[in-house]
Amino acid sequence: MVRKTILLAMTMVLMTGYWVALSSDVSEELKTTVVRAEDAGTLIIPSLKGGDPAPEKLNVRGIIAFPANKSKVLTLLAKSLAVAKNNLMIAGETARGEAEGLAGRQIIVKFAAPQRNSANELQGYVFIDGQDYGLSLIERGLAVADPQDTDHPNADRYTRAQERAAANKAGVWGM
Repeated sequence: MVRKTILLAMTMVLMTGYWVALSSDVSEELKTTVVRAEDAGTLIIPSLKGGDPAPEKLNVRGIIAFPANKSKVLTLLAKSLAVAKNNLMIAGETARGEAEGLAGRQIIVKFAAPQRNSANELQGYVFIDGQDYGLSLIERGLAVADPQDTDHPNADRYTRAQERAAANKAGVWGM
């Protein structure tokens, strides 16, 4: 068993360049501070990799945040959601503006396996003042539930929130 674990660890280090792929660099819950936001679905937080000064990406799990500047992505999203591309741009800018306001704020990140995605970026549920940030974005029509990320504890809850947002014409659904 020890031999298999060591071999697996060496393989992960070679593949990723980081020992953290196997080590327990985060607990089930993490209290941290937002450095800045790339968009509503990608927050930058201080590094969890010991001795590495570079901040790292935290992807908000279970949501798709609308990009404000990637026209091909917006076109595909608009078609799949049956909404106007302009609505997605407006919702994306609104959500990004809110996310930028998170800089310096303390958040709690709750993790569900896996804690890192294929790009070795953290992914988890973000809570601000006790409220689920991703769920809040979905409820207000500023993001949608990720249909490809269904193997997590909040998948059904996020999908139902999206259905309610669409029915209530919130955000992207009513612009």
